[in-house]
Amino acid sequence: MQASMPELRDIHLPEPVSFWPPAPGWWLLALLAFALLTFAVLAIRRWRRRRQAQRQAKALLAQIDWQGDQWPRELNSLLKRAAMAYFPLNDVASLHSGQWREFLCQGLADKQREAFLEDYARLQTQLYQPQTDPLSPEPYRRWAELWLKQALPPKGGDYV
Repeated sequence: MQASMPELRDIHLPEPVSFWPPAPGWWLLALLAFALLTFAVLAIRRWRRRRQAQRQAKALLAQIDWQGDQWPRELNSLLKRAAMAYFPLNDVASLHSGQWREFLCQGLADKQREAFLEDYARLQTQLYQPQTDPLSPEPYRRWAELWLKQALPPKGGDYV
């Protein structure tokens, strides 16, 4: 039997399995992980820009001179600038009068909405036709704080 098997060789083990190149499943997993990481980084950056825009708007709101007679203009200007930073420019820049009031009260509950529309109409009247009876700034400051808190800016940005 030994004589008939001279051409047989000893058992050879296969080469060790290399880690490179990885299997297609690992490539897909790496691609998915990269996509999730990119999405997370972009979401965090967007969230930070939103928070920054809201902080800036609140800081500007605190700087308004509520004792003077120019606060209605300053408040209206601040809300317009904040809206243009929060929302797409084409949706906000051309709004005025009733459209502007309606835009500002989006997202408010029905009772809040009615009160806001009435109050803001008085403010807009005060902007262009100063009254002998000045408005109390407190409700308007509260409305502005509420709007700045509830408005969710989709694009973030700095105030100009």
